[in-house]
Formats: sequence, C-alpha cells, structure tokens
Amino acid sequence: QTLACADAVPDPQADNFLKDTPAFKRDMPGVSMATIRRCLEEEPFIMQKCFELDIKAYDIKPSKWQRSAHSPGTLIRCMKFKMPLPDDVPGAAKSMITLPDFCTCQSLCRLRVAASELDLTYQTIVDGMPFADYFRLQVTDSFTPFGDAPDGGITFRRWVVIVWVKELPWMMRPARSFVASKTMAGAADAAKILVDLFTEEGAKAESAG
Repeated sequence: QTLACADAVPDPQADNFLKDTPAFKRDMPGVSMATIRRCLEEEPFIMQKCFELDIKAYDIKPSKWQRSAHSPGTLIRCMKFKMPLPDDVPGAAKSMITLPDFCTCQSLCRLRVAASELDLTYQTIVDGMPFADYFRLQVTDSFTPFGDAPDGGITFRRWVVIVWVKELPWMMRPARSFVASKTMAGAADAAKILVDLFTEEGAKAESAG
C-alpha cells in the first residue's frame, strides 16, 4: 500500500516549472551526472543522510527502489522515519493541542533518469505535527549539466509545492502563512546540505578517477 502511494506521486520535470522561480538554485562545478545518479540510485540513499543532518531524522526505514507501474522510466520508493518536533511551533497550536515529543513521517519518492536530466520528486507526510494533516510537502529536485564538457558540472534546482489537502479551520488560517514561509526556508536550507553532500561525493569520484 505504501509503494502504491509512492506511485501516485507526480512525475514533473524541469520543463514543467519554466515559469516558476525555483526555491533554490546552485551550480556545482566538478560534480558529474554520473555522480548524481549514483548517489540517488545506490544505497545508502543520499536523502537519508540529508534528512539526518537537516531535520534530525532517526529510526529511518527505507524501502528499495522499484520500477513504477504507472510512469514508465521512473523508480519509486518510500522512507519512513521519525523526527523531533520543531522548536518554533506557533503558540496558538501549543495551546490548542497536546504535542508529542516526535513526529512519524514518510517520504514517497519518484526518480526519473534521462541522459541530460535527473529528477527526484518526493512528497512528505507527517503525523503528529500541528496542521500537518492539512497539507503535504512536495519537492522536485532537478539536475542538469552545464557547460560543454559532459563532466563540467551540474545545475541543481529545487521547486517546492505545498499541497493543501483540506482547508484549515478559520481560527487556524493565519497559520497558513507560517507554514508556507517555514516550508520554503527549510527547503532551501536542506538543499544547501544536499549540495555539500553531492560536492563531497564529486570530490571522492575525482580523486578515485
């Protein structure tokens, strides 16, 4: 059932976002498409390390990549994990509900691999965080080569979409802007961590080659 949910994750590519400014963009000289693909396809999954560093994820239980039944040419997987509750939960939320010590999460991932573009899209579902049952966070990371040389470097772009699955109660609607601003800032911070991880792997590949 979980993988079926992963196979429902959209399959956007960079062309779908041409009119949208990415939440994050960075050129990574010296990192090849081969390195990016290896980090995304092989174990341990690089997003596992990113989540550990970014949101202090723990008790991570990833599935293996499997071929999608609904989007040919893509792979799907799921990561289940726990994370501490953020420190900056709005006071209104704290006064309305009893907060747990941690959240239970799952990230549903889809990977599309092409010669000139790699696209990772994932939706994260959180149980236990205030307002989390009202929305899903959807992230699309696109990796494309820049320059004339095939190993000249990579442009990494990240787009973030907050998918609201139901309307907030009117007393809680001011929290919508808080969720949006925190989500965008957090996505950019996580992308910087991912850049560092890819750059480190690129340096390893270069020294080994």
